[in-house]
Amino acid sequence: LPAVLRNVNDDGVAQVIAGDGRVLAASPNIRGRWPIVAPGRDRAERRTIRAPDDNATETYRVWLQDASTPDGEVTVVVGSSLEAVHEATGTLRRSLVIGTPLVVVALALVIWLALGTALSRLDRIRAEVDEIGHDELGLRIADDGRRDEVGRLAATMNRMLARGESSVQAQ
Repeated sequence: LPAVLRNVNDDGVAQVIAGDGRVLAASPNIRGRWPIVAPGRDRAERRTIRAPDDNATETYRVWLQDASTPDGEVTVVVGSSLEAVHEATGTLRRSLVIGTPLVVVALALVIWLALGTALSRLDRIRAEVDEIGHDELGLRIADDGRRDEVGRLAATMNRMLARGESSVQAQ
């Protein structure tokens, strides 16, 4: 077993720990350091630990496996740094804190404009109907050509005015 485990990427950590607590092999970033976990027996697990990384301390998600070798029991520890996960989570959190209010404001503006357009058409119909007096029953609401709810309301108002005009002429 080489003293330095070279097949570990820059964000990883690895150690082989003897049953008596000696570090038999380690990745370059923790070479010469104490064991990052206590050696155990019959253990296969994963956990999150804080361990040294060059000149800093990082959080790692590690997998532990106890094994028997001709020289005795060892614990193999292999893990990956959670720094990238923490950075991505922080970036997402900042994006949501900034982006969510912006999206809500933009959505409110779009809704306000859409409702304003619809309500202005209703207000135009109301004003036109309000202008029609008892002696002006031949007047009709201007048709804007749209076949939505407001357009159908204008058509209904025009049919009502036609019925009213017809009733007055009949009388």
